[in-house]
Amino acid sequence: MTSGPTGVVPEMEVSCDVPSLVLYVAICLLGLVVAFSGYHLYRRCIRLLGFVLFCSIELGIGRVWVDQASGAELTKWILVLVFCAVWGSIGAFIFGRYVGRFQRVVGFAMGALLGLGLLSTLIYSMM
Repeated sequence: MTSGPTGVVPEMEVSCDVPSLVLYVAICLLGLVVAFSGYHLYRRCIRLLGFVLFCSIELGIGRVWVDQASGAELTKWILVLVFCAVWGSIGAFIFGRYVGRFQRVVGFAMGALLGLGLLSTLIYSMM
């Protein structure tokens, strides 16, 4: 392959043979499915998201606690994992119960910011 106008030779050539074309098409179709069903996936997994978020926060705090003092490491880790499960369950409950209110607040804020941005763009374009 010859070098381009800047004198740089690309390291990777794009292949257009049949197997790679099928792979590109499959990746594009998977991307479209995820893009159009992303909200549905989000709504179905909101409790799982709350569980993972609260559990990971507790795991981070617990790890700091285990690293601070030595001795009884196994007992501390078991205690941390139990509290991870408890806080994860609390997070799943909170996310499931208050997701509608949270989305309403975020939707209102995003709408206000979008309106402010469009208004400022309109004023700037008329100047």
